[in-house]
Amino acid sequence: MARPDATCLFDPEWTALRGPVFGLAQPAIIGGATARLPEFFDFRVLDEAMDEQVGEPVPALPADAGTAYALLFRVLHWTGAVQRRHKIPVASRFHLERSHVRASPAGDAERFVLAMPYVAQEAASASINWVRSCVLSFLARGGLAADEAQLNQQREALRRRLAPFVEPGINTFRFLRAADGAGIPVTPIAPGLHAFGLGRRSRWLYSSLLDTTSAIGAMIARDKFTCASILRDSGLPAPTHFRVANQDQAVDAAHRLGYPVVVKPADRDQGVGVVAGLTDDAGVGAAFAAAREFSDAILVEKHVEGNDYRIVVLDGTVVQAFGRRPGGVMGDGRHSVAELIDIHLRDEGARRRERDFGRRLLTLDEEAIELLRARGMAPDTVVPADQFVALRRRANVSTGGLPIYFKPADIHPDNAALAIHAAAALRMDLVGVDLIMADLARSWLETGALICEVNAMPQLSMTGSPAVYADILRALLGPDHSAPVWLHLSTQTPASPPRLPAGAAIGYASARGIWIGDERWAPPQPDGFTAARMLLRQRPIDAAIVHLTPDDIMRDGLPFGRCRRVIIEADCLDRRDALARLLPHADEVVAATGIEGLPSGTLMTVRQEPGRALEEILAKPEAPDGD
Repeated sequence: MARPDATCLFDPEWTALRGPVFGLAQPAIIGGATARLPEFFDFRVLDEAMDEQVGEPVPALPADAGTAYALLFRVLHWTGAVQRRHKIPVASRFHLERSHVRASPAGDAERFVLAMPYVAQEAASASINWVRSCVLSFLARGGLAADEAQLNQQREALRRRLAPFVEPGINTFRFLRAADGAGIPVTPIAPGLHAFGLGRRSRWLYSSLLDTTSAIGAMIARDKFTCASILRDSGLPAPTHFRVANQDQAVDAAHRLGYPVVVKPADRDQGVGVVAGLTDDAGVGAAFAAAREFSDAILVEKHVEGNDYRIVVLDGTVVQAFGRRPGGVMGDGRHSVAELIDIHLRDEGARRRERDFGRRLLTLDEEAIELLRARGMAPDTVVPADQFVALRRRANVSTGGLPIYFKPADIHPDNAALAIHAAAALRMDLVGVDLIMADLARSWLETGALICEVNAMPQLSMTGSPAVYADILRALLGPDHSAPVWLHLSTQTPASPPRLPAGAAIGYASARGIWIGDERWAPPQPDGFTAARMLLRQRPIDAAIVHLTPDDIMRDGLPFGRCRRVIIEADCLDRRDALARLLPHADEVVAATGIEGLPSGTLMTVRQEPGRALEEILAKPEAPDGD
């Protein structure tokens, strides 16, 4: 039964800004809502239903939050969470500055202004409409849970709408989430390519490919035949291949090597087209035909028994290591292979990987049936307890492989050195070195090993080492990941740039142009926001000074996420609308007079001379020095 005292109405029109406001780290969408709920309202049923749909529990709210406030806070949280679940990297800090809710009276209901971060405006609009539909359905039912089938149907429709905006792969999304958690500014450069940090300290990443990655090394790593030759010439254990152009040549190569053998494309990653453990001519012929679906360059090599490991190396240091077991099921003595697969697919980890890769990785397909048949088993065979049944030949995570993680102390130093030497042989910075060997804890010099692949854009994983993405960003950027930004706010754009302190590469941007030091880089721009965005993309700068007007902020937002110092001229002090959007981004504020309502922790400096010029402020000893 519907509750007449429960309403939640959203404004039909929302404004999308080009930059952040209200303390957000990404561009903001601003809208309004009117809500009324009973003073005591039980959110538990709604929270449980939405948690199942979005996968992120509602964070703690302030103790004095009213029920209307609490409902709209949930709307903003779920709007971001459902996008993150679909790998759209919307930023999230679970406090009000991140999903801003500002209340004012509106009759017997409360009127709110909401601002939320977005990556793609269409994705944000679709997500908030989906959340709104769920909430309104809940309120109409008087607090009863909505039909689960209906919720799932609505979520599937949302998934289709969000699909065009999903970050490809997994690495990019996770690097962006790690940057958000570490407060590192991110600037989109091109599809899949992002700048992390600002100025001279910034770095570009495309998935796990770095701006310093050797193009020659990456080209060699992608050509398995040439890569193996270079590794062997460097004294490292790499396979001997035969290039083959047809099935007859593939079978002949297998005879020369001796069974078992591996057939694989020479220029594909992530195990695409690879078939290992082949023991007869028919299997080699079929594997060759399958590999040709992906490439015209096919290799045949000797199959080597052993465990499959990956060691990830960054600039001569091991940052991650894990073993990979082929996809399969562990018996319990009660369930059949088919039943164990169904149980596995209901596991949250399997469901997450299905979302990440867009498909089920473990199924009873032809490969699985063939492997079962080789063991004298069938899909209805009950597997004895603690017996593992492999349903994949390859151990790649993309084919259902299960990672087993190792701490650095568990890796034998000789094995870590082997991976580091392989990266150095190709002159690479961040690589994944794939090894076949007996045990990662025992020296390969004693047990033997094979470097089966060097991946120039390695797939990382958070399962066993959740901080690996943040660790890599920290190693790449250092503690000072961003050039400091100073903002000069006035209603009039200065006719010329200020006199900049000597000895540092300081950039200046206003609607009249862009300068770095005493060199002019760009002519006048349509507005201060556009000029500032251009300046903040430049790597040579050690610090940046940006001039904006209050109208720039109201129209576009801010061109940055954090600002070291804001200098506010007296002619802007009555622009409370712009100041409310700006001040949560400032570490320090210099103004002609005191400003009420400064965010907690902001340092306020009151200027005694309101008309003092910007260059005089910069020349003062207390001015920022760009460190």
